[in-house]
Amino acid sequence: MTLRHSSSFAAISSTRVRCTETSSKKPDKSESVRKSKTWPLRTQLAENFSPKAFTATSNQRSNHRSAAESINTSRSNDSIFERTNGSQTTARKTSTRATTPPSTIREPFESGWLSDTKSNYIMDELISTEEAFVSSLKILRYHVIEAFLQRCKLRGCRCFALEILAQTASCILEMHESLLHLRGQDFLERVTFNLRHYETYVRYYVNADAFSYLVLNETSNFTTEFTNSVLHNLENKSNSETAGKLDLSILSLVQKPMARIVKYQLLIASLSKTNPENETIRRSLTSVRMSLSKINCKLDRKVNSTERTRSLSEIVRFDQTIGQCPSYYGQLRFASVSSFAWPQFKRSLTMQKTVALLLFFETNLVICEYRSGMRRKTPLLVLPYDACSIVKNHLDFDGGLTNHSESCIKIRYHFQDCEYEAILGFPNSDARVEALSSIPNVPRSSSSYGVESFLPDSVAPSDIKIESSGVAQRKYQQCYFRKVIEYQARGPSERFFKSRNMRRLLRSD
Repeated sequence: MTLRHSSSFAAISSTRVRCTETSSKKPDKSESVRKSKTWPLRTQLAENFSPKAFTATSNQRSNHRSAAESINTSRSNDSIFERTNGSQTTARKTSTRATTPPSTIREPFESGWLSDTKSNYIMDELISTEEAFVSSLKILRYHVIEAFLQRCKLRGCRCFALEILAQTASCILEMHESLLHLRGQDFLERVTFNLRHYETYVRYYVNADAFSYLVLNETSNFTTEFTNSVLHNLENKSNSETAGKLDLSILSLVQKPMARIVKYQLLIASLSKTNPENETIRRSLTSVRMSLSKINCKLDRKVNSTERTRSLSEIVRFDQTIGQCPSYYGQLRFASVSSFAWPQFKRSLTMQKTVALLLFFETNLVICEYRSGMRRKTPLLVLPYDACSIVKNHLDFDGGLTNHSESCIKIRYHFQDCEYEAILGFPNSDARVEALSSIPNVPRSSSSYGVESFLPDSVAPSDIKIESSGVAQRKYQQCYFRKVIEYQARGPSERFFKSRNMRRLLRSD
């Protein structure tokens, strides 16, 4: 069972890249840059490893190494890279479900548990490559992903796909770190336990695919100059003792978590052939194959969603946003059409209304103006779910804009030290419920980090922060300070749902 080839990877893959966790020599700078421009096909991950070749290699090594040496293979990872930002050198711990330990740990494993020397060498290969994989994953999380996250933060923008990639990479790192001091049966049982959380690998894959797309297409903050600087820093920080054993190309590092599952299957299958009666090995192999099957099924559905997300550039002018690309905002979950109304102040306070295309991504909402005859829609707002509040119940009274329709919702958000409000009106209550179901329940943040506003300067704020000092004087003149404004919004006409592009966009996965 191998990971099947996906069209999202085919579009950005042109050459084969080795999938092993270790490398015989340190790539020079030009080689690292070249590798960073390619992403290997998933079908090639298993092709570069042959069980027969592995067996032959193991037999050759048996003349030089004893069984005792094969057991004592643990290496220290402290010298891989030291974090230089003044914080601790240990990896940060994140909360994952994979915290329940397997059966009682036996250290080291019993000498009679495996039937022959060949099996011990296969187990030795599993353990040593796990150590190399964890080292590579630490480099990816703390020296590659973190570098791009800090660049986005310094520039005042959020790459939502990169944030999810960081979260899932931390979860996977913690799961695999739990394997480092295990041996034999305990190691295989923990692998079986970790692979129950295949959804984490699916989320990682989808957002790693988006990250690679952004790097290869040099969008927004993912320029060639910055990517090369990250590669240069990796080379400078690499330790001479271990650098020659690690592949430091960015996209090669990104694909390692998925390649690791495939290597589990190949090595454990070889182990099963030499120990056909061992129940633990057979159970572990079955678990790996089932996880690969489930991941493939999930990814088959995700591929269509990924292609639909990238096709949004044909409908929406994402080149006007900070991200410049729909993949920058994550995975599209749902789309709808509504009326969109906000207060504006010119000579007096009035309500401005338009029809809006609503794009519900995994972590944010993008609101676009939808005019008849417009081939591509213009973005009006980008709202992270954790940076805005949604008043779902029309009976809730908290000042400012109010409405008495069951098919409307109110949105409140902060931007440049001001608070703003808007009303979304749906054609019916069913459309409203469907839209609300696409918004996850996330903790509300007091920060406006990630909010992008393209509304006209005449938009009136509902409130202004008391401690703010950089707000323009005209905003104080425009502000209505949560004065009650009743507005009865109406949903858009059905004709806005009938174009071919909209039917394709609004369909469910």
